[in-house]
Amino acid sequence: MNKSININNQLKVDTSSQKSGYDSSSQLSEDIVIEELSVELNKEFVKTKLKKYFKDLYKDLSTIKSVPTNSGATLLDKNAFIEFINCPGIVSDRLFALASNGNKEERIEQANFVKLMLEIYSSDIDGKMNLVFKVFDFDGDGKISSEDVRMILSYIPRSRD
Repeated sequence: MNKSININNQLKVDTSSQKSGYDSSSQLSEDIVIEELSVELNKEFVKTKLKKYFKDLYKDLSTIKSVPTNSGATLLDKNAFIEFINCPGIVSDRLFALASNGNKEERIEQANFVKLMLEIYSSDIDGKMNLVFKVFDFDGDGKISSEDVRMILSYIPRSRD
């Protein structure tokens, strides 16, 4: 008995099951229900657990190095962020630039921190590819230009041979 397979929101049906007398229409509706349930469960998990976790993480990190604002909020320091991210230099710097929205004082607001963490840890493949694109788009023009590539390559150590 062949069944349909649901992969990444695309439904792939084995047509040989129709020849064997298997009713594929009932399986199709089961796949769609299961998929919708998993999407809803994922949204609920992000909303109730993951978002709260990243807010708590921000509070913990901001106790290491933070700067209070006039409004009473605390902003996360760049050094604490980079120490937490623990990626190679350019990647940490670019993730910080994305999270800080170009803040000249090199600080990150909680909402921006949570948004970036959710993009990294809970987005689908398209969201992750978009994030990687933004990391390599240094000038933010929506294109990875030859200058952007030059910047990336300038961070790669040269061999001494």
